[in-house]
Amino acid sequence: MAEIRLLEWIRATRWHTSALTSSVLVLGWLIAGGNFFTWNTLLWALAGLFYHTSGFMNNDLMDYIYDLKDKYKTHFGLTSGKLDFRTATQINCILIMISAIFITYLTQVNFIALLFLLICTLSGFHYNYYCKKTLFAPISISICFGLLIGISYFSTTSTIDYSLILLCICYGFAQIWVQISVLGYAKDIESDKINLFRYWGSKLDEDKLIISNKVKIYGWLSKLPMPIFGFLIWNEANGSLPSLLLFTMVVVSTFCLYKYILSSHKWSHKKTLTHCGGVEISTYFGLLIVLENVLGWIVIGIMIILPLLWYIGWIRVFWGRGRGIAPRV
Repeated sequence: MAEIRLLEWIRATRWHTSALTSSVLVLGWLIAGGNFFTWNTLLWALAGLFYHTSGFMNNDLMDYIYDLKDKYKTHFGLTSGKLDFRTATQINCILIMISAIFITYLTQVNFIALLFLLICTLSGFHYNYYCKKTLFAPISISICFGLLIGISYFSTTSTIDYSLILLCICYGFAQIWVQISVLGYAKDIESDKINLFRYWGSKLDEDKLIISNKVKIYGWLSKLPMPIFGFLIWNEANGSLPSLLLFTMVVVSTFCLYKYILSSHKWSHKKTLTHCGGVEISTYFGLLIVLENVLGWIVIGIMIILPLLWYIGWIRVFWGRGRGIAPRV
């Protein structure tokens, strides 16, 4: 019984997707010249875990009222009554303090890194509070995670050549923008009171999702920065021809998954979640590949395999084998 209750608390922090947040902070450290095979890599990964879990638990608390009305979130610890709201609030405050103190320590009190941390944190809180109240919420969460890579980067180097890291920030911002304003609205079209897909004419007609032309145009325009910034990063990092070809294959695969989301089809929440997850993961893979000349293929392989194993492993622990690779959130 105690073990099940502990799993409910861990689930409330979106623990299964935290490896991607950890990878972003590790990437900033590596781009700045850090050595992957040192303790600092583990420390930045741990910082990402704290940042991720404290932020997503806060998101669950802020969304509690809305999640009560969402049939796909009745299994959440808070909405199901398995977790106490007041206790969760207290635990979240502790996690936020641990995250802030630990990351501040890793920044070595570097002003620019702390400024990035402050902007990311405030943007995250802004999103958690307003995400169900305005269509402009994706801006704040894109800042929250798009700028995250800058924290570890500026904590590690004092170089004045910011070209590569700025391109990576733009790539990250664009990815989170798509993740929230396209993928997020697609999977929550049944439940969100304020939803861009519905606002622009998309709707559920019995068991079929009808995607409007406005949403299709918006969705594809939003995804175009991925190959553009990816190529610019590859060029800035003096990437090799094999990495460019591999990145092109990833882009094509990502767009094939993305096409399903922006096409009218028989509605399946689980299938939509799977495609959304595929787009998110492949976009992350793309960033690693175009940084091949900075990271090296061995590090890229490790940073692909470990997050995948983390994600799939925790999906199995939380929801069993029957879910495949699709989470229940």
